[in-house]
Amino acid sequence: MRVISMNLTFVVLLIGRHLLCAQGPKEDAECTGVIAESGGAEIHEITITRRKASNAAKTADLTNLKIELWLPATWKAKTDHFLVKLHSLGPVEDNTGKILTTKKRLEGIGILHGEVLTDSLQAFRAKKGPIVSLVLEVPAREAISIKAFKGKAEVSLAKEVALQFDDLLAIIDKPLKHPKLKNLKLQLSVNLREGQTEVTLRVPEQHARLLDWGLVDEKNKLSLLSLGESSDKDDVLLTQSYNGLYSEKCSLRLKLLETEETKAFVFEFKDLKLP
Repeated sequence: MRVISMNLTFVVLLIGRHLLCAQGPKEDAECTGVIAESGGAEIHEITITRRKASNAAKTADLTNLKIELWLPATWKAKTDHFLVKLHSLGPVEDNTGKILTTKKRLEGIGILHGEVLTDSLQAFRAKKGPIVSLVLEVPAREAISIKAFKGKAEVSLAKEVALQFDDLLAIIDKPLKHPKLKNLKLQLSVNLREGQTEVTLRVPEQHARLLDWGLVDEKNKLSLLSLGESSDKDDVLLTQSYNGLYSEKCSLRLKLLETEETKAFVFEFKDLKLP
């Protein structure tokens, strides 16, 4: 979900199931106001889910608390690629003393373990930034607030950078080398069978800066048939299958993200009222 708001006298924007107020002091009276703000970060939404379901999988997440955090800023660069990393998150407990940041919940928060390319952003009142969701344990039924919600996040606005390796034979089964790949270890392997070219790109588990990749052949026409992804120890294997065999004119193209600006958010919300 990507939302860009405009400076009009009176505009109401629909975001998913939300109505975003128009921008301007005259319309402030029509808005619900900000839930809470700290260190430049804003609480965008708090949702409590409690469900019962017949024949649901035991791993189904039927009850939880979701806190959406908006990390806005004024940016110089004109791009909408935001990389987010949560460097720390303090214990979250409700006013009854129930801990909501269990080990299992923390393991499921991707931005705690590395950079993540967000697919949700909001632009409002001259600021723009990503909205990130943190899913925690559901509060006690009698709970009315969250005692504290604090942490440190880093947001990077990134631009697209294209790389091309023209000599495919020279890079197969070897680590790719390029100054812009110094923090991203990649290795390509190729398998030919039954008139098809299957290529596998080995990448680190955290590879948000790899936006896209693929083969381009100036001699033989290659048609993409399928995409795949699997895990191998600490790495991820990205697979592409093409109809046709690659030639000596085949190249590997990568599309990466390169940081242009970075902002830090240190937030500490206290006594957050629950819905």
